[in-house]
Parts: sequence; C-alpha cells; structure tokens
Amino acid sequence: MPATINFYDPAVKASFDPDDEPDATLDNVLTWSDRTLEGRHDYIQHLFPLPERSPVNPDAPIITKQVRDAFLQQPELRQNLRKAFGRMCSFYGMKYENETDEPTIRKGTTFDDNAEQTWLTSSDHNHLRITRIIRCMRLLGLETEARKFALALLDADTRGVVSSTSATYWCRAALWPLQKPPSHPREGLVQWLSKDDESAEQTDDTAALDRHISRRRLNA
Repeated sequence: MPATINFYDPAVKASFDPDDEPDATLDNVLTWSDRTLEGRHDYIQHLFPLPERSPVNPDAPIITKQVRDAFLQQPELRQNLRKAFGRMCSFYGMKYENETDEPTIRKGTTFDDNAEQTWLTSSDHNHLRITRIIRCMRLLGLETEARKFALALLDADTRGVVSSTSATYWCRAALWPLQKPPSHPREGLVQWLSKDDESAEQTDDTAALDRHISRRRLNA
C-alpha cells in the first residue's frame, strides 16, 4: 500500500519515516509544537504530498491515481487529512471549523502572534508550503477547504504584505485545473488526471478569489 495511505489510515498509523523515526505518525506530528513545525522541513511533503516530486525531499511520496482514488473513496482518510490541515491552520494563526456542512476558516486567537512569524511577510518558505497544502487538499477531495484557506489568507493580508508571486501561486493552486500545477509550464501536466477534473465549479469562494486576482493584478 502506498506510504501516504498507510500514514493517513487510522488502522495502520504508519510513520512517515519508519526507518529513522518510527514515532513520526500522524497522531504524534499533530502534537508537535509550532517551533518544531517551523524548524523541520521533512514532514510537510508527507502530510501534503503532490503529484510532482519535491526537489527538496525527492524521496517523499507523491500522489498517484491509486492514492487519490483511495482518499476520494475512504472518508476516514479525508478525516485525518482534515486533522493535519487543522493543525497547520493553527500554526498559521487561523481557525478551521468543520462541524457543519460548510467549513469555515478565519483568524484564530493566535493570529497576531503566529501569522507574522510564519506567512504574513513578503516571502518565506511557508509560502511554498501553503501552495502545497492548497493543491494537495484539492487533489485529495477537500476542494472547499482548499479554496477557503487561500481566500482566508488573502483576506487576512489586509496590507498586501504577501508578494504578488506568492499570492499568484496560491490562487493558481486554488483555481487552476488539477492537471496543471501552479508552476506550469515549468512542470508538466499530470497525465493521469481525467478531463473531468479540469472544470472548476463557480462558487462564492472562486468569485472572491477572482476579485483578489483582479485587485492585486496577479498573473493567475
């Protein structure tokens, strides 16, 4: 079974690094401090894999058709992905609530302390992480949360601190056809994704993201 499925499967609870760190299971990662999440660079590709191989961590797993199909078909995998997403939202100073059919993402109680230490700046490695999270969430069946996350961050950046490059990539990750990575054409299309995945449903969130694109004059 692919490593991503074993990592997120509540019946398996595999470590993302079983050889060197057998305790690096999802449950344990969720308890890591903000300092650890900021300082470590080996976990994000496992929590939020992509179809494109990471140049920073080329041995990390990638999303394949088998992985995507499993997440789309098995709600327990998506539920654990929501837990990982919620932890990263908290790390970025945001509050994620999904008790109802319409999840919400807004500023949390730690926003003032956490945001400027992580993403609320012109450029930071967390900007790349955020692009990854948005694209991964969409690919693995949590499209609503992915778009609300991008929108919540852009709404929270009331002074336009985040660079146009980073904001462009977030909007591309949230809105572009799934076959097309935000860095296209530098990275090629994902050939195993069907054309059914190309059309983005127009919602209030997509319209709000389009307004950010227009207002910030993004190349998205």
